[in-house]
Amino acid sequence: MIKALIVDDEEMARESLSYLIEKVDNIEVVESFESAIDAKKYLEKNQVDVIFLDVEMPDFSGMEFLASMDTLPNIILTTNNPDYAVQAFEYEVLDFIPKPVSYGRLAKAVERLDNTVEKRDDFFVRSEGRYVRVPFESLMYVETMDDYLKLHLEDKSKCIVHSTLTKMEEKLPAAQFQKVHRSYIVNLSKIVDIEETTIVVGQSVIPVSRAFRPVLKERLNLGG
Repeated sequence: MIKALIVDDEEMARESLSYLIEKVDNIEVVESFESAIDAKKYLEKNQVDVIFLDVEMPDFSGMEFLASMDTLPNIILTTNNPDYAVQAFEYEVLDFIPKPVSYGRLAKAVERLDNTVEKRDDFFVRSEGRYVRVPFESLMYVETMDDYLKLHLEDKSKCIVHSTLTKMEEKLPAAQFQKVHRSYIVNLSKIVDIEETTIVVGQSVIPVSRAFRPVLKERLNLGG
């Protein structure tokens, strides 16, 4: 089931969109907010698959909201103003639905979303003021750095992201990644050597804490 969040300062627009979403299969509204600021606070502790985001809101607009986020789920913009369509491309917006939202147009957007969620093999992070696409397969491991994360990629490049390891773990496919230490998440397919208290990913030696050793051994089918 696709988890959706609605952000719109107009109560009638929120209620109407929520009503229409209830009629579409495989998607549910988990929360809705009048304020983009409140939505941002919610996303600090919760994860959704898509945000239906109004653009023109007082105090904190939809575009300001997008610019403030370090990582983004799928975004579907809802607005009467088509001028925002070009600007939306900067944030890899999935779709752009004019208001008032119709059931037919919504159903098409959700169908596209459904395909995206099922086939997703990458995600976006905000690094150094821009959004960067990170394929799961190219991500070697994630390392904590105080209030930031360092994403180590296969081409030896790095992305610095303002986020937490817990939030990053929620975004990564569990079948492919494993937390091995309070400061590290690794791509299991990139492990090239295993010792009792360390593993080697690429050319980097990464510590494995006692708490995660049994899980790691089980996932790698190591006996003993």
